[in-house]
Amino acid sequence: MKLLRALLAAFPMVTVLALTAVLLPVWPAQSAPAYQFTQITDKYGGISKMKNNGHILWQRVDYQTFPDPSIKSLQIYKNGGSTPIVSSTTGQAAADFNNHDQAVWQQSYSFSPSVHKADIYLYSNGQVTQLTFAASDHLDHTGAMINNQGTIIWLETGVDVARIAGAVSINTPGGIDGPPCLNDRNEIVWSGKESSSDTYLQIFYYHGGAPEKLTGDAFLNRGPLINNRGDIVWAKGIPTGYELWLRSGGVSRKIGSNVSNTLPLPFVLNDQGQVAWINTTGRVYLYSGGTNTEISTDTYADDTSRPAINYRGQVLYQTYVFSQLALYSPGAGAAIIQNSPNNRHDLQLTDSGLVCWSGGESTAPALFLGTPPGLNQAPVNYLLLGD
Repeated sequence: MKLLRALLAAFPMVTVLALTAVLLPVWPAQSAPAYQFTQITDKYGGISKMKNNGHILWQRVDYQTFPDPSIKSLQIYKNGGSTPIVSSTTGQAAADFNNHDQAVWQQSYSFSPSVHKADIYLYSNGQVTQLTFAASDHLDHTGAMINNQGTIIWLETGVDVARIAGAVSINTPGGIDGPPCLNDRNEIVWSGKESSSDTYLQIFYYHGGAPEKLTGDAFLNRGPLINNRGDIVWAKGIPTGYELWLRSGGVSRKIGSNVSNTLPLPFVLNDQGQVAWINTTGRVYLYSGGTNTEISTDTYADDTSRPAINYRGQVLYQTYVFSQLALYSPGAGAAIIQNSPNNRHDLQLTDSGLVCWSGGESTAPALFLGTPPGLNQAPVNYLLLGD
């Protein structure tokens, strides 16, 4: 009891359930957070990747006077400023970013009026390195990804060639539907056909050795995501729409129906195995622990903007009416955190509650960062449990 009183005196924000010697972190709920917003750029080029440390990889576009081509550059935003890492008139695409400020991307070239190829580049420790050479192997290299271990993969296609390359070499003779997904355990999932003559799309899972086929039905299985504990979520296209499926602990089961069919498919997965998704009527759901809970009771979502979810189970989405930015927090419900009308895309959310999105007019899109109140303070309170 003396220890408890001392803790309460020293830490007035501590929440107490009972006596114990064990301290467990508890994230405080936010009912109506007064976010502070920063415009990073008004020359957004369509690429942004935010990591938990608040660093953002983003693309800037500087339009030139016709007929001069636009100049596109990749930049890293941190500590209130941006640093360019590469610039070109051919532009960059399919960029990815990890917690160590390493970035990968594809850059296209025209080898002749009818031949266009892309190569993969890596930025690390202040240096840019070209990883592939289309001029010599005559392959197209696209869809680069990097995880927090520094593992890099990409797609290679050409005459009689279709594979996932880089740190692995996995033949995909039927091709791949959309980008694969790579986690920090170097596991990969993707949607594709077993052969070019197949009609249906299946989900494949690489975790060392030969890839495992997770589906084998006469449907279009699409958009797989994998988290860092190996949970996998995807959409199954049936005649009446899309179902949502989750594989956890080696068992696959349906967890939702009537998933919106806008692209990219509007569902996301966190490292706790929670899934946020939008249905065909714009309702937002959070699947957690075997239960779907509607979290958009008062606000419909715009399913053209994919929601975002963090480890705490907070969900960021754009409302359909007025295009507001809404944040759902467990225990507090959904709150509007940004009111000004603005079409928002590329929604991102860190575990600390930082939000990032693009918006504005299509001719001058901007990139924004939102910071929750008290972010520089201790992020957790504590529960004292049992004796």
